[in-house]
Amino acid sequence: MCLHFKNFTNWFLIASPNNLLRYNCPQLQPLVDDMAQQIIIKYCEPCGFARQAEMIAEEIRGQYAGQIDSVELLPTDRIGTFEISVNGELIFSKNKAGRMPYPGEINQALIRKMANKK
Repeated sequence: MCLHFKNFTNWFLIASPNNLLRYNCPQLQPLVDDMAQQIIIKYCEPCGFARQAEMIAEEIRGQYAGQIDSVELLPTDRIGTFEISVNGELIFSKNKAGRMPYPGEINQALIRKMANKK
């Protein structure tokens, strides 16, 4: 545990469902980075993509529990939309790929994204 408080510009915020703690400890930065994963799945509701979005969200929650802050499902009326982003960065788009994601494709994209952060 860090007990030095000389540099007050390096405050880090760590949040979990049960606690909210502030630390002045540069060694905690990797932990903060890992916890800052926010995933948004935007899907076309009229197209019937809700079930696939829910399945992918559950897979992500189960596989990355403790490594992500949130998985948010965001329905839209924009026809054909199925997009997944991490911290605002698009990692999959049905419109760009011309298809829905293959099984395991989102998992691989998340692994690459998290590996590139470290």
